[in-house]
Amino acid sequence: MLKIFDKDHNAIGHIVKYKDCKIESDVATGDKTLSFTYLAKHHALTNEMYIRSKEDEYVIKEVPAVSGVFPKIVAILNLEDLQKDMWQTFSVTDTTIDAAVMTVLAGTGWTIGYCDVTKKRNAGMMQVSTLDVIQKLCTAFMCDPVFDTIGKKVSFYTRRGEDKGVYFMSGLNLKKMQKKSTSYDYYTRIIPIGQDGLTIESVNGGKNYLENFQYSNKVLTYIWKDESYTDPQALMEDAQLKLEDLSKPTVAYSVDVRDLSAQKEEYSVLSYAEGDTVKLIDQDTGTMVSQRIKKLVRYPDNPEKNTCEIANTFLTFEEMQQKYKEAADIINFTVTGEGRYTGTISVSDILKFEEGIAGSSVIGGINSSISTMEGDIALVKLTVGEIEANYITAETVAANYATIVQLNAADASIHSLEGDYASFKSVTADELAANTALINTVSGDLANYKTVVADELTTAKGWMLEGSIGDAQISSVSANKLKAGTVNTALVTVAGTDGKLQIQDNTIQISDANRVRVQMGKDGSGDYTLAVWDASGNLIWDALGATENTIQRAIIRDSMVAGDAAIQALKIDFQSFETALTEQGVTISGTVVQVGDKTLDVTLSEQRQAMDAHGETLSDHASRISANETAISLAVTTQEFNSYKSTVDGEIETQGSRLTTTETAVSVLQEKISLKAEQKDISDAIDNLQIGSRNLIRNAETLMFSDYYFDTGVATVGTAVVGTARIA
Repeated sequence: MLKIFDKDHNAIGHIVKYKDCKIESDVATGDKTLSFTYLAKHHALTNEMYIRSKEDEYVIKEVPAVSGVFPKIVAILNLEDLQKDMWQTFSVTDTTIDAAVMTVLAGTGWTIGYCDVTKKRNAGMMQVSTLDVIQKLCTAFMCDPVFDTIGKKVSFYTRRGEDKGVYFMSGLNLKKMQKKSTSYDYYTRIIPIGQDGLTIESVNGGKNYLENFQYSNKVLTYIWKDESYTDPQALMEDAQLKLEDLSKPTVAYSVDVRDLSAQKEEYSVLSYAEGDTVKLIDQDTGTMVSQRIKKLVRYPDNPEKNTCEIANTFLTFEEMQQKYKEAADIINFTVTGEGRYTGTISVSDILKFEEGIAGSSVIGGINSSISTMEGDIALVKLTVGEIEANYITAETVAANYATIVQLNAADASIHSLEGDYASFKSVTADELAANTALINTVSGDLANYKTVVADELTTAKGWMLEGSIGDAQISSVSANKLKAGTVNTALVTVAGTDGKLQIQDNTIQISDANRVRVQMGKDGSGDYTLAVWDASGNLIWDALGATENTIQRAIIRDSMVAGDAAIQALKIDFQSFETALTEQGVTISGTVVQVGDKTLDVTLSEQRQAMDAHGETLSDHASRISANETAISLAVTTQEFNSYKSTVDGEIETQGSRLTTTETAVSVLQEKISLKAEQKDISDAIDNLQIGSRNLIRNAETLMFSDYYFDTGVATVGTAVVGTARIA
């Protein structure tokens, strides 16, 4: 949950409708960036509002507006108090970083937190803000800063992070690793050259080069020229360091890891933070190397998405040279070739008492600032209008008025004391006057003074006016003191001690360490629902009831099924049901199963009798078929076939004889007819032949016989010609 403040830093509520919350941090600069997708539509977020998480406070810097798309809000650490004041010049000499930073923090409300950097340096810079001073001092002292934007503290670490033995191993918390090895800048021999052609023969046995064959025996030469070197020994030593890097391939690693420690408590030994040293172990690439976490990307609501960027635990020679050069640019600002301090400290910029100096009778001619300070100025008397300092040590301080947030005093002599709150372990007073006193225990001569006005100062009913107690008069209120009224959850968010339970407006959410598990009330679409998710984010219950993910274990028992459940038969896989019963040796018995108007056992009995009858019928049919097959087999034999053939042949011969006899008879008849009548007589007789029979042709009146006739045709029987017939 994120708390939101307006541009004037007034708390106005909490942000609950968001997703993809991401926090990116950089170990080198101490910077952090917060980003998330804002899902609410009715309450707009604008630039320069403030957002507070559990660890830090941020200022909104990006609020894009795209039609139909939820905006992605981007915010950076709130370091505004360190950017208010500008320094024309700032210089320190032989000073630790915490002492130097303490000076610039005066009046900002920030203080020094942790610091393990003990070395001393010179440093100077011009036209910078307080934040710029801190960042440049970190460069000069080569340390890592950490900004606590809620406690308003800045800490400095020589090397941030630890080596706790954490490892990223493939198959466990290393999801993916890429190893890139290049040798474009690979050399085994280096020839260093310094100022005015300086070489290293005088300190290297007469040779002007160095060699390193740690990776291969190839001879590849590199000429390195740097005119900042005037000492051949220093030139050779640094050339050796540079060749140590050049004589082996450059290897870069990119990893995608799984933050198990943020997901399960039992993996807390694998927790890591910015700057920590971890060991990469990957069997596929044969990698086992120590690396340092340079950047982290955290997803507070989805830690399984956390990623990190790593870098070599040891800087290359070039990287070290660059850091030394940047540090030297800052350090040499205040140091000349002879080591004499010649920089400028503007006292009015540091302590802001130029008005006091200007009006001092002791230092009359000096206006606004002291350009150069040397020696002891402890005896100088100043009249100062205003002093802002982070730390003041003094033997005696005389002040007419003092406003102190917190005062710790061993002994105090106070003539008049007035305040809103006071806490005393013991008080000895000759005279104590109070308009109002709330005292738990009173002892002494007057302890029972009229039972301290009506039984130990019990407030009379109705003594306080309605609405007379404001926020400033309430330190804390126990929940059991609230008897009535309404807590407006649109203005107040009700949450558990660990933030897992939250009630805001009309929505109740219960979360585990990773995600929301239960939500009741108004959702993002404005509807009122109930939703329950499992540990993996699967929806198992909503306003419509159980989902397909609800029952994930074998928990249904006979007692859970209602007696009138009436489960439809179509929902039962009877084939698997029968198989399961058979495999378990279970048989179904009883006569209570009804099939139509009969019980199951009667129906099965009838089916059995029918099957027996069908079986007998089939058996009888089989016997008959078998007999027929035997008869056919016996009937169709070679002997019967030959006999049948002989019979057929005899009949054919008989018919042939009959045809021959008939033909002979016809031939004889023809001769007889020829003898009795001439052919012409026969033809005339046939032509004049009249047939006196009944007309059996329908519609004879319309039928023209002249259209239907037998054309010249001859009927022949054997060799006899009957003649030609015509119907006129």
